[in-house]
Amino acid sequence: MTRPYEAIGSAVRCGDSVVHYRMGRWTDAGQRHDLARQWVRDLVDANALFSWPGLATTVPGTKPTFDGSSAADFSISHSGDLLLVAVCADGAVGADVEAGPFETFDHVPLMRRMCTPAELAFALTLTPEQRRGYLADVWTAKESRVKCSGLGLADDFRGFDADPATRVLQHPTHFRAWVTLRDNGGHLHAHRLTCPPGQTRQGPI
Repeated sequence: MTRPYEAIGSAVRCGDSVVHYRMGRWTDAGQRHDLARQWVRDLVDANALFSWPGLATTVPGTKPTFDGSSAADFSISHSGDLLLVAVCADGAVGADVEAGPFETFDHVPLMRRMCTPAELAFALTLTPEQRRGYLADVWTAKESRVKCSGLGLADDFRGFDADPATRVLQHPTHFRAWVTLRDNGGHLHAHRLTCPPGQTRQGPI
C-alpha cells in the first residue's frame, strides 16, 4: 500500500533514554489524525519498544497517552504539511515542529509573550531573517518542553529560557523541530532535530 507521505526516521539519545521519531509530509489533512497514530504504532513496533498497549481515550485539547499505566510516552506535532511524531519507552516526551516561512515571528507582541528579557534582547540584535529563524527555534524548543511537562500553552513562555542551542543560529531551512525528554530522574534533555546525514529529500527538508 502506498502511503501519502514522505518520511524520515531516526532517534536521539537523551541521557540513558532514547527518543525515536519520524518526521515527514502528509498530503491529506483529513488523514493527519489517523496517520499520526499509525506512526506512533510504527515506531513502537519497528523498534520493538514494548507490547502495543493501545491509545487511551483523551479529552480534546489534552495530550494523548498510551493506554494503561505505562512509563512510555509519545508526542505529536504538525505545522503546515509537516508532521512529527516522537516516542520514548521510559520517559515523558514532547515534540514540536514549525513550518516556514516564519513571518509570524515578526510580530512584536508575540515576541514579548514568548521570550525572556534576555532572549528578546538577543533577538533584537539579529537581522530580520536571523531573528525569524532564532525565534522559530525558541518557540519549538519551548513548546516541546511544555508538551513534555503536560502543561502545554498554559505555561508562561517568558518564565523559562529556551535551550542554549537556540542561540547557535542555523542556516536557513523551511522548518524547525525539537524534542524534549524528561527522564525518570526528572532531568530535561532537549534536542534540535535535523535530517540525518546523507538523506536525499524531495522538497525543502
